[in-house]
Amino acid sequence: MFSLVLTAAIMLSDEPSKDLDFWIGSWTMDSKQPGNKSTKGEWQPRACTNSVSKHLDGKVVQEKFKTKGFEGQSWSVYDSKAKLWKQTWVDDTGAYLLFEGGMNGSEFVLYQVNSQRGKDRMRFANITRAGFDWFWEHSDNGDDWQLNWHLRYHRKIG
Repeated sequence: MFSLVLTAAIMLSDEPSKDLDFWIGSWTMDSKQPGNKSTKGEWQPRACTNSVSKHLDGKVVQEKFKTKGFEGQSWSVYDSKAKLWKQTWVDDTGAYLLFEGGMNGSEFVLYQVNSQRGKDRMRFANITRAGFDWFWEHSDNGDDWQLNWHLRYHRKIG
């Protein structure tokens, strides 16, 4: 029983530059999009994959995301002067999104800084060694957040 508790332990660091280390690895994700008409907001098991790795002496976290009909990549770095994580996202639709943020309690939260409408954010929550939940949310006022996309990450073994 004790080993199960250790397996589920949150992989967070006291050093902000390592806050995204929990994300490093190969993942499959279950996907749920409440507003998606083709899936009717139902869970789609193992609908996405993600490969996340460190580069440039461990200072840059690179993400390679893929799902049916959509592919994107991000690069994240910790800006020690600003004491913030900064991320750039690009994808095959031509999107170019910029984010800033970091740890907020037990969650890692990035806010989009170049949003054209209201506010958008992504939250990494319920973080364990085996997986976590990722939420893409929108708010018109910054207080009331609406879920647009929920991914359940599962670490690939082997």
